[in-house]
Amino acid sequence: MKESLYLAGIILLGAVAFMACDTEDIDNEKPVITVMEPAEDEEVMPGSTLQFTVQFADNVALASYKVDIHGAFDGHTHHAAVNGATATRAATDSVAFEKTWLESDFIALGETPIAGTKQAYVAHQHIVIPATVNGKP
Repeated sequence: MKESLYLAGIILLGAVAFMACDTEDIDNEKPVITVMEPAEDEEVMPGSTLQFTVQFADNVALASYKVDIHGAFDGHTHHAAVNGATATRAATDSVAFEKTWLESDFIALGETPIAGTKQAYVAHQHIVIPATVNGKP
């Protein structure tokens, strides 16, 4: 009798353990990112401040973002250019400038995190383009 209760307990525990293993839904849908500012291929002057405004939306939840500003010095293009336009001006820039900001950099400046939200509007007015890069304007 004792063995039957012990065996029944193990079977019950195993059944509960398998029922607790809920399959996790995988989010296969890309988020929608709408860049409002700057315009695609917009000229940015050395020493100026860049206005960056973007809208993020996802069907499940957003996680984080990063901002990467760079020229096309190696002749590359972006597969998701705005309105199908192909950036060309950056490929002829004389000075290579590249910088990446993570969401945590903006949170440190007082921005609200986007993690867990389905939609976020982000506007940064404090992205400063250096006046010189490698001693060149």
